Amino acid sequence: MEQAQPATPWEKDLDALMLKMAAGRTLPERQQLFAQAQKILSDNLPVIYFAMPRVFVATSTRVTGATPAPVRPPILWNADSIGVAR
Repeated sequence: MEQAQPATPWEKDLDALMLKMAAGRTLPERQQLFAQAQKILSDNLPVIYFAMPRVFVATSTRVTGATPAPVRPPILWNADSIGVAR
């Protein structure tokens, strides 16, 4: 709703649904409008979400150069820089 005019017809439909949803009086009515909005979004995919799990790695305090990364295996992606302190 930040644009002066919707860029596409489906954005216009989505804006109208959101206004109806905000003015909806009953929960079932709002739920039905929300389902329609979700359908429009899933049909047009204006945004693709990427999820990244948290990476937890435990090492000894003697291990140097170990930097966890979101790749598998999370600790060995830079194996050439990992060392052991004396």
